[in-house]
Amino acid sequence: MRINTGAPKESRLASPIAAVGTAANVTETTLQSFTLPANTLAVDGQATRVVASGTMVGSTRSRTIKLYLGATVIATLTTAVATVTHWAMEATIVRTAAGAQRILVYVSAGSGAADTVSFTNNGVAAISLTADALIKVTGQSTVGAVANDLACNMMLTHAI
Repeated sequence: MRINTGAPKESRLASPIAAVGTAANVTETTLQSFTLPANTLAVDGQATRVVASGTMVGSTRSRTIKLYLGATVIATLTTAVATVTHWAMEATIVRTAAGAQRILVYVSAGSGAADTVSFTNNGVAAISLTADALIKVTGQSTVGAVANDLACNMMLTHAI
């Protein structure tokens, strides 16, 4: 059996690691972002992975974290559980045809002792990637929000 040693290796496209939090308001706020260059996924089967994680103030306020590819929300986490103090999202985006992708998403939230993990196969998306596409994580809290109610501590984007 011969192993293909010429296969492309995973490469980091971006890795912002400075924590960014929400303001003391109820506005959806961009916490981290990366512009995926046009044609990064130019061939069927090419993929990128986005991993983001952060913290939240333990509260019964409703808090929502979203992951976007372009203008499309590809992952959402909403919680109003006081014991939830951290969260993570991972999305794998695979080009299946020109202007079409399959997206696989994992989302987790918890306190460390009792995390909840959910899996979503978002099926086929129809997002044009022939132009730059913004990948971003946003956070939003409801009434009574405090500064840094939600924070994104890192967002890694890899070509895989």
